Amino acid sequence: MATLTQTAYYTRRTLKWGSFLVLFLIVFRWAWNGFITYWLAKHPPPPPPPTVAFGKLPQLQFPDQTKGSLTFKLETVTGTTPDLGDRAHVFFMPAKRANLLALERATTQAARLGFNLPPQKLTDTLYRWANATPLSTNLDLDIIYGHFLLTASWQQDPTLLDAPNLPNTTPAVIEAQDYLADAGLLPEDLKTGRTQVSFLRASANDFIPAPSLSEAEFVQVDLFRQDLPAGKVYTATPSAGLVRLIFSGNTNTGKRIVSLAYNYFPVNYDQSATYPLKASSQAWAELQSGQGYIATLPTTGNQATVRRVSLGFYDAPTPQTFLQPIYVFEGDNNFVAYVPALDSKWVE
Repeated sequence: MATLTQTAYYTRRTLKWGSFLVLFLIVFRWAWNGFITYWLAKHPPPPPPPTVAFGKLPQLQFPDQTKGSLTFKLETVTGTTPDLGDRAHVFFMPAKRANLLALERATTQAARLGFNLPPQKLTDTLYRWANATPLSTNLDLDIIYGHFLLTASWQQDPTLLDAPNLPNTTPAVIEAQDYLADAGLLPEDLKTGRTQVSFLRASANDFIPAPSLSEAEFVQVDLFRQDLPAGKVYTATPSAGLVRLIFSGNTNTGKRIVSLAYNYFPVNYDQSATYPLKASSQAWAELQSGQGYIATLPTTGNQATVRRVSLGFYDAPTPQTFLQPIYVFEGDNNFVAYVPALDSKWVE
């Protein structure tokens, strides 16, 4: 039978080695967790493959253009095109189809814009509404997709060139957004998108830039779709929004807006898929071989010096079924060009 002294001795040894064991397990667990974290950081598991949930996608349709004899030079910081990842999101754009209510809906929209007379049929989908007063004004509206062009014969009224009530930058944006909202034409991604205000003056039957508001006869407001976390949204002409309004300085309702181009088509941001990208170096080679779209030519010379390559999304001026990614090449003298970014095997 153990004595009290022996019991105390073995208890102390047990506590001593037990403490060492607990300490060892704590240190071992901490070291093991650190090793696992380091290993995963250096050897991350491969991401799941792109979902390609929409199957093969239609080719992007850029406006027709005649390409000049441009030469290209890459002058990025690294001297090469950047690695912008191996995949990107594609967003679904709901398609609209012809139906018996299309003309009725378009007539309601025209009335919201101040056109109440019966329209003239130009094509199966394009109709023209007209107002004779206070200015001769036409509204050409696609009854299926809803895009339209409103043009007023502002040249008929020389008093419009006297611009006592031209709005400055911020008031012009607010007025444009209020006008569109009242007409039911300001969806959230247009309301929260970029805006651009320009000052114009008349030159014969057209508009030319004015250096400041004090020298302007008209104010132009461009509204763009909101940019996405994965990239900026670009239109066919980078300086032109999906919606462009031109205001005169006359506050008469029928004379205030002398031009309105509306080319907005909705995007379903909740319906998206990921698709593999071609390498940016391949896109650069395609641009050099004439396969890209020149959004803005260099203002001088025939050489396009590219300083920046990024990933964006193309917002076409005509209906499309998907908002797709593009490589954007930007450089000297305002040069901008686009190349479709998706791997060609997923495009038809």
